[in-house]
Amino acid sequence: MPASQISRRSFLRNTVLVTGAAAMVACAPQATTASQEAPTARSEVTGPVKITFMSWGGVERFQKWIDAWNGTWPDAAKKIVPEAVTGGSGSSDMFTMLRTAMAAGGENIPDFYESNATDIPEFAERGLMLPIDDYLTPYTDDLIPAAKKVASYNGHFYGVPMQVKSKVWWYRKDMFEKAGIVPDQVKTLDDLINAGKALKGAYPDAFLFNLAPKSSGGWLSMLLSYYDDLKFAERGGTWNVTTDERFAQMFDIVKKIYKADIASPVGDWSSDWSPAMTDSKIASIIGPSGASWMAEFLPQFDTVHAGLWGAALWPEFSREGSEAGGSIWAITKYSKNPGAAFEYLKNFHLTKEGALTLYKLIGFLPMIKSAQEIVKAEAAKNERPEGTTEEQWKLAPVNYFGLDYLDVLFQAQDHVKIFQYDMAFNNEINILGQYCNEYVEDKMTLLEALRSAEDEMKTQIVDPYKLG
Repeated sequence: MPASQISRRSFLRNTVLVTGAAAMVACAPQATTASQEAPTARSEVTGPVKITFMSWGGVERFQKWIDAWNGTWPDAAKKIVPEAVTGGSGSSDMFTMLRTAMAAGGENIPDFYESNATDIPEFAERGLMLPIDDYLTPYTDDLIPAAKKVASYNGHFYGVPMQVKSKVWWYRKDMFEKAGIVPDQVKTLDDLINAGKALKGAYPDAFLFNLAPKSSGGWLSMLLSYYDDLKFAERGGTWNVTTDERFAQMFDIVKKIYKADIASPVGDWSSDWSPAMTDSKIASIIGPSGASWMAEFLPQFDTVHAGLWGAALWPEFSREGSEAGGSIWAITKYSKNPGAAFEYLKNFHLTKEGALTLYKLIGFLPMIKSAQEIVKAEAAKNERPEGTTEEQWKLAPVNYFGLDYLDVLFQAQDHVKIFQYDMAFNNEINILGQYCNEYVEDKMTLLEALRSAEDEMKTQIVDPYKLG
């Protein structure tokens, strides 16, 4: 990655959050090996016991979680003592560490760790994740459907859902109004292209949204997630890229958008992205970063237009889906205290008190239906947290977007679909993007691009369901 760019993951791990901001920061599941069985008994935690949990990017950001645990549940804190441990600077560092630890017999593996949906297949198949059906099932009636999808894989629950990453269309209300664009009336791909042309008519130097010159995995992933039960290959190594017409449909969507010249070539998370927003050269975000978690970052990227950004659902032609599904806390099969780990996670993510605590702490939207109205009521108070300046409070999402943005985020959760991830997804989506670009740039026909992508997957990956 060029020095001038920073990835969303790196930015997320190093950003200082505005305390009390009403933000939304928000994976899919697969099969249990024969040696794995879901726990059938839940022992009572008598404590005190220490539990360790792992993520990436440094442990300092989790101190606020631990402080909230001690302050919100003091009786439970006498029995359960959480400790955050680092998995490295990025998710790939952590997963490399976990693979090494598993090969060494499970030494130094935490009680639970953060996992994105895209990484669940590998570690569920390898046996690192403990199926937690017996723990989680009593709470599933209250879980939003998207959270259940993120937490399950091949018929078992493999983690406590932390967040879902639904599709959201972030847009400049003032620019759309001048151009005569009403997001709810943009339903088809042609509608989107026409909206881009209307925006150009009102703002000749601006674009409807931005997409880097090369199709990114995040953008393609969000488009592919629209389709029901689409997957790259079947178990046994039968590939679907050339035989399932939906891959061709997605290539055509991408090409039409690029050829229509409605998207700025500025890339997400590049050094040019924020200036393009503040200079009103980009009127909306619907590409790779068009997800619910962008509520946290957009106020930091464009401080000039606070109050002028709004949120809408994606156009109907690609509304369903998600940005990488979501994330979970996965309890490991090496955990010495799975019951204590679940109690800690349950309190934060599966109770009304915990949902409100996390919302006030870091802006997470609740994973349980019963807490949604509680969070809305908290946001409606619009009370500036102690220690927050007026300038910081102006950039809090509830003020930056307006209170109705929460309704859009809750609606977007109802449209979440989880792509059929396999163990080689990251490699597959990179290969697909490479040949999608060849088609967009007219260097290959549609069939040539799809065949080349599939041939490369067959050669490099062979069978994405086999453990390497």
